[in-house]
Amino acid sequence: MKLATRIGGEYRLGSIRRRHWQDLAIAADLDSERVVDPVSDTCERVASVLCDVCAGVRDEGLAYEIFDRIEAEVTAQLDVRRRALDG
Repeated sequence: MKLATRIGGEYRLGSIRRRHWQDLAIAADLDSERVVDPVSDTCERVASVLCDVCAGVRDEGLAYEIFDRIEAEVTAQLDVRRRALDG
């Protein structure tokens, strides 16, 4: 997937690493951890909210396979993004 704007010179979502976020921070004259930490926190929050939403959907009796597939795919993508931020 391509982003509309580059992050530290990279526009392909799957290629963005911690150093790209750090490069963006440097270019914007910001502290790199003040840029990287919110990105990492957002990944954590999205994962938590997704889990809660899917559990709520199931509790309401809407146990459709599509919800399981969405949860699995988004969780997998979030894992990839978190690993990319770690190194």
